[in-house]
Amino acid sequence: MSRKAILTPKFFPLIIGQFVSSWGEWIFNFFILIYVYDKTTSAMMISLLTIAQVAPNVALSPVAGIFVDKYERAWIMFWVDLIRGAAIFGVMFFDDVVIILLLILLKSTVSVFFDPARISYITAHSDEASLLSVNSTFSFIYTSTMATGPLIAGFLYGRFKIEWMVLFVASTYFISAVTSLKLSRTIESGKLSLQSAKLSFVSELKSGIDHLVGNQRVRRVLFVTAGLIFSIGVFNVIELIYCRSILNLTDEQIGFLYSCDGIGLVLGAWIIGLDKIKLKNTVLCGGMLLAINFFALAFFRNYVVVIVANLLGGIGNSFILTGSQTFIQLFSPKEDIGKVISLRYTVNGLFSLAASFVGGFALTRMNSIPLLIILGISAAAISLLYVKE
Repeated sequence: MSRKAILTPKFFPLIIGQFVSSWGEWIFNFFILIYVYDKTTSAMMISLLTIAQVAPNVALSPVAGIFVDKYERAWIMFWVDLIRGAAIFGVMFFDDVVIILLLILLKSTVSVFFDPARISYITAHSDEASLLSVNSTFSFIYTSTMATGPLIAGFLYGRFKIEWMVLFVASTYFISAVTSLKLSRTIESGKLSLQSAKLSFVSELKSGIDHLVGNQRVRRVLFVTAGLIFSIGVFNVIELIYCRSILNLTDEQIGFLYSCDGIGLVLGAWIIGLDKIKLKNTVLCGGMLLAINFFALAFFRNYVVVIVANLLGGIGNSFILTGSQTFIQLFSPKEDIGKVISLRYTVNGLFSLAASFVGGFALTRMNSIPLLIILGISAAAISLLYVKE
């Protein structure tokens, strides 16, 4: 899709909203991770934080997919951003980590509805030939904010009161909510009786599952991606502990390292957008780059090497997420795309949830180095399963 088309009223407000709120989200995700760890010094508490962010995807994604297929996507995105901003704003008033985790759980719960609505909106307004480019454009916007968010958060954390940082992040979601009001409307909301809604939910959920399980190509992409998501989930639990205990990094250095993940994601989206990698090779190459990232951290405990490794891992992550999403979109009927994508999120969420438990538990039994070696081996092995595609 050309730049001119991206700047049309169908997409431009979404671009602005996504850029602003994504920037705030990456700042929040980083400084709340450091904040919780500094208050508790507990690897298991980091796991609970991850679980609070992931668990709603597992429970609610099927419902979200059916919901966004029936109701106006722009309004869904508006209300989700409004509630997310309010939940983060509430963090200002509490010092108890448990209450903060509950507010994050609320934010994560409503967030389940945002991505299916956004992806369904993009799919409805894109043709098949341009879909990969459109996805890479929005991926580039999202990941470019990741490249700066953690770096800024690492610099600001400890220099400013957390209340000011929370207020800033909440405002980014409120701005994003306003931009959603400018998006095109495509669906007339219908009214169903409670009994009809239950029957519709069951039948449409079954239809989505049948499509994912019945299509061999989609099924292989789905489960190979989920296996790699598991590796990434365990790594996310390990990474902060590794940076603090093995490399002895400062908050600013950790922030820069997390930003390198984001820069890698940006580069991956850019490579895909330039058609430098074929769609069928995205997941395989992405998994191999992840394996290199994990092995490099395990064997070369040097800050510069780790920076380069995280760049490669970010590129791999971008290949996996953008490639698998585009593949499933292309092989799914447009009228059912919301529920299909949401079921994909449910599968990925289950693997991420399991990864959070496994990562937290494993760190109580061994240090991060052998875990990184195991992750490298598993990522490479899982990627090779994709060769059959």
